[in-house]
Amino acid sequence: MPIDEKERARRADEAQRLLEERFWNESISMYDIETPCPNGDCNTIFHYWWMAHAADVLIDGYERTGDEFYKMRLGKLYEGVLARNDGVWSNELYDDMEWMALAWLRAYQSTGEPRYRSAALELWADIRTGWNETMGGGIAWHKRQPGYKNTPANAPAVILAARLHRAFGSADDLDWARRIYDWLKANLVDPVTGFVWDGMNRLGDGQIDKDWEFTYCQGVFVGAAAELYRCTGEELYALDAVRTLEAARARLADEEGMLPDEGGGDAGLFKGILARYAAEAARLLGGGGADRPERAGGQDFEGRRSAVRASESSQSTNGSAAGSAAEGTASAEEARGPSAGGALKVRTAHWLAHNADVLWARGRGEGAALFGPDWRREPESPVQLCTQLSGVMLLESAVRSEGGKPETDSGADESGAGPSVVRTGANLGAAESAAADNAGAADSSPDSPVRSGIWNERAERFQKILYERYHNPATGILNQWFPGSHKTENEPFYYWWQAHVLDVFVDALERTGEAKYAERIEDLAVHLRRSNGDTYLHNYYDDMEWLALAFLRAYQATGKDAYKQHALELWADIRTAWNDNCGGGMAWKKDQLDYKNTPANAPAAILAARLYREFGDAEDLEWAKRIYAWNRDNLVDPQTGFVWDGLNRLGDGRIDKDWEFTYCQGVFLGAGVELYRCTGDSVYLEEARRTASACIERLCDPASLKLPDEGIDDTGLFKGILVRYLLLLLEEAPDHGQVLEVLNRNGALLWRQGIDPYTGLCAPDWAATPVLPVQLSVQLSGVMLTEAAARLERRKVPAASNV
Repeated sequence: MPIDEKERARRADEAQRLLEERFWNESISMYDIETPCPNGDCNTIFHYWWMAHAADVLIDGYERTGDEFYKMRLGKLYEGVLARNDGVWSNELYDDMEWMALAWLRAYQSTGEPRYRSAALELWADIRTGWNETMGGGIAWHKRQPGYKNTPANAPAVILAARLHRAFGSADDLDWARRIYDWLKANLVDPVTGFVWDGMNRLGDGQIDKDWEFTYCQGVFVGAAAELYRCTGEELYALDAVRTLEAARARLADEEGMLPDEGGGDAGLFKGILARYAAEAARLLGGGGADRPERAGGQDFEGRRSAVRASESSQSTNGSAAGSAAEGTASAEEARGPSAGGALKVRTAHWLAHNADVLWARGRGEGAALFGPDWRREPESPVQLCTQLSGVMLLESAVRSEGGKPETDSGADESGAGPSVVRTGANLGAAESAAADNAGAADSSPDSPVRSGIWNERAERFQKILYERYHNPATGILNQWFPGSHKTENEPFYYWWQAHVLDVFVDALERTGEAKYAERIEDLAVHLRRSNGDTYLHNYYDDMEWLALAFLRAYQATGKDAYKQHALELWADIRTAWNDNCGGGMAWKKDQLDYKNTPANAPAAILAARLYREFGDAEDLEWAKRIYAWNRDNLVDPQTGFVWDGLNRLGDGRIDKDWEFTYCQGVFLGAGVELYRCTGDSVYLEEARRTASACIERLCDPASLKLPDEGIDDTGLFKGILVRYLLLLLEEAPDHGQVLEVLNRNGALLWRQGIDPYTGLCAPDWAATPVLPVQLSVQLSGVMLTEAAARLERRKVPAASNV
């Protein structure tokens, strides 16, 4: 099921609770720096700035819930830190003081307690002494190293100065924010990509530490740019925030869209800081209430069309077109387009939600909300406070960014192309665009009309994503998982999945006529044979049936005789499956000849019927009729038309009536349609219609008509197969409105809420975004649904444009 706001809030609550239960130390009124920490023995170092972030997450909890506990704990922490710091707030490190000042300013704004305001202002007075003219300006990192200037000491100072200006109205504070920001951007931000470097002159040599690539630096610069945009409404700042955020994702996120493991210690906080400021920037630039900029004429970034001043645009973006293409960052035109804020909001919300979901699914320790430096793996003991805080920040940010739900984007242009999105390396622009066009095209109603041609575009995107995510150049076939590095123990080779890959390549070739799909079919055919021991023959009859069906379609689409020969070779072997066990029927596999099931019989009937229609051999039609009759007489409920899976699986002659799969319904009704096409006998078509109705009544959600989540592995393909043959039925029986409604509604569900925008992948549940890894079988089902919708659209089946 989709993860709603209540569930996201519940997760944040649990993480906050574990922070209290495992880390709070009443004897010092602070948090232990790790857990377990018997008798507080771990607290040999006073991590001042960690406590600032602890205060920040307490404020997150208080602002979200209004629970007085957070307010009480915040007061205790204030007292504990002040006592531990010898009764003063000053520190040797300017960046540490900035974080503490930011926390107490937020605390003052949330609670109204004057002591927090006093602490923030006391710290700000000290922080300003960090500015000096070494290296042309900037705030120093450390009081004893005034010549070393870095992003961690400057970007948070901009955020603080801008927020102080907004809180108290001092023009001097705004001047400070601008001055620090200008120095930082001029010295530590790549002018081509917007990626932020860490520092300069650390060793007294004037060099920039360009090899120090941290999430932290990207996050605080994005936050600084967003705060200045909030204060001034000047679009250049918004442009900077968008560009750096896109560069950060392109350069630092992996192929799953996950932020990197940067280790423990101070670095354990880095990802959480990026999450915090990415969420805040997305909320601000995407528009919304109190977050709108103060001097923007009552309009937010999403709704404004004013151009960046020519001189600023030239300074910021000259030469960046090539950089955008190479580095995956947003161009100036993309960033300042009318929909850029909305697109950023949707993309960032999904990105944070994806990281939060993976953390929750794979990164919790001891079955509880304890987090380590790698959000994809359980933490090792002891768990450090820094990484725990980072995880809490991520979960709170996912809530603040409205749960990562896609929102309607009113900024699509007249062509309906949707918001301007960019390709960002590991972060798929095509997938994001898919989610974004869905946000604009499929509103709250699954029947809402969408523009003509959208399903062709979506099918093309899904084909592109399928190939880019799963194709393995080393083997020539498609990996069974994305990421490809994921493998389960003793995992079999799923030969029949590759047959369906071939089938969806034929779908694309028929839809587009593009040579690249013919090339992919040929390449896969060669390498599948090699992967299968230099033969297409196989132990499983149903697997061979699927490959034969795919080859027959490939022959019909390309005219290449080799595909015809492959199909006929397979068909000759498939016919050996028929035996008199259980009164006839095709066996499932060669080493279990007495087990007969629908998956081995209905596809065989489809194949035989299609071979007859293509080549005219009457014997093939007889095979089709005989196999179909056995399947109908033994494995179809005579009262309802619902199709059972198999019989005699355990050698007891019993029918597996409790195995209720979409697959079985799809292939049996498909066999009926094919025999109707061969013979014109309406009985076959009526039986297909009856099975379709029984399937919908028994397996679809009665309210939404959503097809069921049947899980992973082989069953991940089942819904896609049903969809393929429901479409076949609809072509012969266009008056079957129930079938059309199922296809319409499931297509709308998938594209409205079932696709992860950063991988472009779908889950076994078409109404829920996936958590990686995602199996090929599951993704293929989504591709089949999308290609089916494109086929409906192309053939102008009534209401197809409303999918």
